[in-house]
Amino acid sequence: MPQLQAASKYAKKSIDANENPDSNGKHTVIEMKPLKDTNKNLSASTDEFFKTFETVIEDIDKIQSNNSVIRKLQVKVLGAVNQEQVEKDRATLDDKVAENKKFGVRIRNALKKEQDRLDDKALAASNNDGQQKSARENHEMRLRRTQIAAHSRRFYDLWTEYNNQQVK
Repeated sequence: MPQLQAASKYAKKSIDANENPDSNGKHTVIEMKPLKDTNKNLSASTDEFFKTFETVIEDIDKIQSNNSVIRKLQVKVLGAVNQEQVEKDRATLDDKVAENKKFGVRIRNALKKEQDRLDDKALAASNNDGQQKSARENHEMRLRRTQIAAHSRRFYDLWTEYNNQQVK
């Protein structure tokens, strides 16, 4: 058992001698369940939807991080005196710009694909007038619509900021 707990990436180990000793004076290892457990209340397609959006969120976070790096590099390039440092900073700046463009295309495609899927489901549901959707299906559609709108808005705002930096 101790070897399994040591190998578990979800185990919290007591390091300090004063932390959680049991009645024998030994330190305990507390097994924690993984954070990314599937939600049993959601359908498999919605669970897949959230897995797709994890990568979208990571890419949006990378664009946000790149925007701050790009801003700093632009200031360094414009104010630098040493030609070698300017060239080095310019190369790094170009890499970050290319990275942002790659992430932007990937995010845009993922958001468009999910929006198209949602529109197709809504269209199919409207064509089935005789059948009422369950409350669960309605909930999942609203959930997806909200997620797509929120991430699209965040991406749009960051991309606008990126474009404004490029213009400056």
